[in-house]
Amino acid sequence: MGSSRLALSFVCLVCVAASVVAPAAAREVPTADWFREIERGVPDVLVNDVGGGVTMMRRCATPSYPAGRGQAVEEALALWRELVPPGAEARPRVIPVAFHVVHKGQGNVTDDEIMAQVDELSRGFRKFGATFEVVQIDRKRKGSWYKKCQKQGVFNKMTRKLAVDPTETLNIYTCRPGGGILGFAIPPGVIPPDHPWNAVVLHWGTLPDGPLFPYDEGDTAVHEVGHYFGLYHTFQNGCTAPGDEVNDTPFEASPAFGCQIGRDTCPQGGKDPVRNYMDYSDDACLETFSKGQRKRMDEMLDLFRPNLSN
Repeated sequence: MGSSRLALSFVCLVCVAASVVAPAAAREVPTADWFREIERGVPDVLVNDVGGGVTMMRRCATPSYPAGRGQAVEEALALWRELVPPGAEARPRVIPVAFHVVHKGQGNVTDDEIMAQVDELSRGFRKFGATFEVVQIDRKRKGSWYKKCQKQGVFNKMTRKLAVDPTETLNIYTCRPGGGILGFAIPPGVIPPDHPWNAVVLHWGTLPDGPLFPYDEGDTAVHEVGHYFGLYHTFQNGCTAPGDEVNDTPFEASPAFGCQIGRDTCPQGGKDPVRNYMDYSDDACLETFSKGQRKRMDEMLDLFRPNLSN
């Protein structure tokens, strides 16, 4: 690609990306509609108080892109790919993590539990070339935040009060979201990268050795950070193209639960990717990202979160 064409392509990309990353002031944060599905929960999920029995299906409440924004993100990514040299490989990344423990006595996870979760993140993303490094742990005892951290008003107050430089730091909040929610994340390209809403939220019981079996090995965090890095669920769009926007993850009609090896819900080739971190299988079943997912994460981070890693 000649230098003049490269410069022109970069200018076009900046124009498109700017419209996604830095929207007008009135639209700088997701609207209440974005959080309506989170707050409502789903009727087929039952969660009893921790300490009693827990019966649940994995519930990720990462919101969909607002109308038109997802298409803009994909268009910006397509332009970005034109600038990446063929055969370019993902660079190693060290991701700084600030852990914010929101609790009411219950849910006050220990430093050791946090470090075990960070180790699980590094294990899950090792083939992506990413490791995670804790730069801060803080604790906030506030029952109203702890029990309602999935609600827009609480999430707004919590993140604005506690966030550490979202441009350069992955902010993870542990709390007890309602509605059977195990976690959610704000995906890239929705709001400016320095906005405090750029965050991952986890039910504290999903950390390694937590009480929420079979989601007690820390893979909810891997799943939600996958969203934060730009991945969709493997069952995005069901059996309809473009699916999850990744070519090497087979189409999947609906989320998988348990560990349904051999499940095949779409007529296109390939069994359902039930061991993929972006499905809903039990933690013990999850073990991989595809090469296409790793490439997409690398591109999405370079485009929308360029200062997040060293």
